Amino acid sequence: MPVVHARRAGGRRSFLPDASPEGDAQWFAQRMKRKYSQLSKAAKKGVLAVMKKEIPPLPGPGRPRRADVTESMRMEAEGVSRKESTGA
Repeated sequence: MPVVHARRAGGRRSFLPDASPEGDAQWFAQRMKRKYSQLSKAAKKGVLAVMKKEIPPLPGPGRPRRADVTESMRMEAEGVSRKESTGA
């Protein structure tokens, strides 16, 4: 795993993993393992619960597109008013 060396304020060095979520998670897990080698199952569950809460969810697919709304948005972008489009 590539490591990026960064300088913090005060001249201290910070070691950051590569810029991928998997790399960051692995780096975090290794740090936790070193710092808290005797962590209980309950404490691990607590850590995972905090992680799940703090990491935003994946965006959902959203509503399906509707042809009439898509046409309205296209006409709005072109600057066509409803009066012009209905011939009134």
